Amino acid sequence: MYDFKNLEPHPAVSKLPSNAMTFNGQTIEAQVPGYTTLNIVGRETISDIIQTLGATPGQDGLPILGRTLPARTIRVEYRLTAATAADLQRKFRALRAALDKPGSFSFADDPGVFYNGQLEEMGDVPPERLDIVGTYSILCGDPYKYTAPQTSTGNPQTVALPSPYQIHPDKIEATLTAAGTKVTIRNITTGRRIILNGSYNIGDKIVFAPSASNPLLRITKNGAAAMAQLDYVTSDFGKFTVKNGDQVDVTPSASLTLTLRGRWK
Repeated sequence: MYDFKNLEPHPAVSKLPSNAMTFNGQTIEAQVPGYTTLNIVGRETISDIIQTLGATPGQDGLPILGRTLPARTIRVEYRLTAATAADLQRKFRALRAALDKPGSFSFADDPGVFYNGQLEEMGDVPPERLDIVGTYSILCGDPYKYTAPQTSTGNPQTVALPSPYQIHPDKIEATLTAAGTKVTIRNITTGRRIILNGSYNIGDKIVFAPSASNPLLRITKNGAAAMAQLDYVTSDFGKFTVKNGDQVDVTPSASLTLTLRGRWK
């Protein structure tokens, strides 16, 4: 249920709707004069896809193999007004440009929660009108909703997340306070590790950023690519996750900073 919004224009007041969408850092209302967000569908939750073997004669129920979360689609209903037909076409071009690039987006009535997606479809609109209601859909290949990143320090430290799900850290930063021939980032609770071989000095800064767009920079040493130093045999590089309450440390001695965000279904 959404709050009622008076759609009649007011000559002296310009107020964003309660559910205004911010896409890649800007509200659509700010980029497209005459645009108003009306309704949002698809934010609340989505259902898992359950994999089964099918019914077995003589056996009750269904054997469950696993479950996965499908992509999320968020549908936006909006109103767009214009003074002339040419003005309306200009505003549609501006709307399409505002949504053109994949990115992060959020809604004013759910502050601090973010989605990642890209425009999938823009619905048809009634012809020959200067005051129309239309829809568009944003496909979130990553179906989760996220809270803003938070940073904590300590070695070791206990992970404090506002959600119950395992996540890949946004970033782990370790500045060494002792020299060594190996650096180990460890989730003490799960036993998973990231191990780097080589020589390391006091003051060296190691950064683990698993979602970096450049795969070569997912591990760096003093800003330079260090993926070649990863011990692929003993490391859990792609499986290094944390959840609320896990303990994480790094050796040799170092200052340790974690950047994490909670995620929800």
